[in-house]
Amino acid sequence: MAKIIWHDNASSLLDYHINYALVEYGKSTAMRWKDEISAFEERVRIFPESYTPEELLNDRQIIYRRRHIMNRRFKIIH
Repeated sequence: MAKIIWHDNASSLLDYHINYALVEYGKSTAMRWKDEISAFEERVRIFPESYTPEELLNDRQIIYRRRHIMNRRFKIIH
């Protein structure tokens, strides 16, 4: 199993957008985005290599993977 550590900037940006969704779109959208992030975290913990490789980082030794969340608002690279 993998361990997920969120960078402070990414964590604060996610919180900002979830609060924005709460204000602009309502509680159900904010909860749906939180659920989507939780599902992403759980899948990465269990299957860390399950997402597609990021093409922009092909020249690196480590294979970085990507996932779009929150209606493609974010591209998470892990």
